Amino acid sequence: MASIETAPVELLSDDRLERLMAERYPDMLRLAFLILRNLPEAEDATQVALERAWRSRAQMRSAASAPFWLRRIVVRESVRLRSSPWRVLRSPIQLTEVEPPGRHPTAPDHAERLDIVRAFERLPVDQRAAVVLHHYLDYPIADVALMVDAPPETVRSRLRLAMRRLREELRDA
Repeated sequence: MASIETAPVELLSDDRLERLMAERYPDMLRLAFLILRNLPEAEDATQVALERAWRSRAQMRSAASAPFWLRRIVVRESVRLRSSPWRVLRSPIQLTEVEPPGRHPTAPDHAERLDIVRAFERLPVDQRAAVVLHHYLDYPIADVALMVDAPPETVRSRLRLAMRRLREELRDA
């Protein structure tokens, strides 16, 4: 029987992982904020996710998969934080709008953006996570399913329900 040769997997050293975490921190914070819609909670979720990632760094399969692995931990921590019963004891500081880096010529005006943000905030956290990962970060359904630890059919259902709800709320706005 012929053996199958595979390229050696490049493991990520602690120094490289630390640099990667520092470089990707703004992206991970943005991801957590899009799911949680609350900056202090997003900062907490990102910090806890980075701590969990650091403690479980031996489980990482390869250097190439590290960014996906980190995002997955941030998504799971954001969803976990959102569903925590302790969350109601915090005094939330809500941000009403995320300002994009550059204004697109076809971007909606301020009032329309606020309607979109408010409708998005009313989505359940699992639907919001699916929308952010699939429509905002362009992950395929299979990758979203891995990140949120749900079957692909469930992710499709969450996306379908979220988009229907957003359309209904924006039509009424």
